[in-house]
Amino acid sequence: MSLHSMRGKTVVLAFMNSEGQTVSPLMAIVLRNFVYDLGSYQHDVQVIAVNTNPVARSVSAINHWSGNHKWPTDWPFLTGSTTALMHVWDDYAVSSQVIHGSF
Repeated sequence: MSLHSMRGKTVVLAFMNSEGQTVSPLMAIVLRNFVYDLGSYQHDVQVIAVNTNPVARSVSAINHWSGNHKWPTDWPFLTGSTTALMHVWDDYAVSSQVIHGSF
C-alpha cells in the first residue's frame, strides 16, 4: 500500500497499538465518529492505521484487535516486520517501546 494510491483523498494516518486497551480503542471511536460526521464527504477520506506494537505484529493479532474494537474492514490496519514498522515510525517521528515485558 502506498499513499500515492490514495491520491485525491484526504488520508488520516493513525498509529495504533494492536493490543492496546486504552488509547487505541478510544482513537478508533473518535475516528469512526469523525468519518460518520463527514456525511456525504465520507468517500473523500481514507483512514489507515499503522501498528505500533513491535511484539503483536501478526495479521491474527490485528484481526483480533480490529474485531474487538469495531475497526471498519475498509480501513487498512497495516503491520509487518519490526524492521519495516520501524522505518515507517521513523518517517513519521513515532516511537514505540515495550516496558516491563508488556505493551
